[in-house]
Amino acid sequence: MKRRYLIFVVLAFALTLVSSITIAAKYGDTPSGQDCAITEAFVNFETDPVTVNIYGQNFECENLNVTLGDYGPLAVISCSPHPDNQIIVELPSNIQAGDYLVNIQSGPSVHQFDSYNLTIGDVGPQGEQGEQGDKGEQGVQGPIGPQGPMGPTGPVGPTGATGPQGSQGPQGPPGPQGDGPNPGVCPDGQVMFGIDENRDIICACIDTRAEPPKWYQDADGDGYGNPNLTTLACVISRRVMLPITRIVMTQMRQFGL
Repeated sequence: MKRRYLIFVVLAFALTLVSSITIAAKYGDTPSGQDCAITEAFVNFETDPVTVNIYGQNFECENLNVTLGDYGPLAVISCSPHPDNQIIVELPSNIQAGDYLVNIQSGPSVHQFDSYNLTIGDVGPQGEQGEQGDKGEQGVQGPIGPQGPMGPTGPVGPTGATGPQGSQGPQGPPGPQGDGPNPGVCPDGQVMFGIDENRDIICACIDTRAEPPKWYQDADGDGYGNPNLTTLACVISRRVMLPITRIVMTQMRQFGL
């Protein structure tokens, strides 16, 4: 009998221990050294809508629930967890002046809950603007921005003064010889005899010092030259060129020459 009673006591103690561990696991997810705590809360009337700014320690934003007295849950505008620990909620528009208890809770544990007494008073007239404070130190220069687009082309400026004349360049090489005859060079066997009115030279035969005679082509070999095919030369083959034409021979015979 005593043995059965002892077994019952041991089983009861074990069940109590398991229940305690389960409850601690459920409600003790945040260690006691990291309790959620509100250190400051105030109403910001300069925002639209008016907000309540809450600051503290060990804030958690997941499953966050914020109430203000009987108002709530309030609309959370922003939440920054540790290390910033800032919660901003919208203040109900129909709330009256008075003392309210701000409650924040992010879980079932007692370590995830805290309250703060907030006094909301009537808004008085805006005070005069205070004196301008001292100028702060210059901040760090920001990075260089991207280059902007190219602007339009400006008007053409006036023409500048003419610069000094440069030095004369070197003489270029002589050009190639042309296809036509050179008026300043006599053919082989002739020398320069003078210059005519066109500034062309007059050539003469070396032995006679006279102008070279005109020769007529005798292509058919009949002994008379062609008056339409002539050349000037001091010496030439008589088998090809003759010094007289049939017309000239006829004229010489008429005059008895």
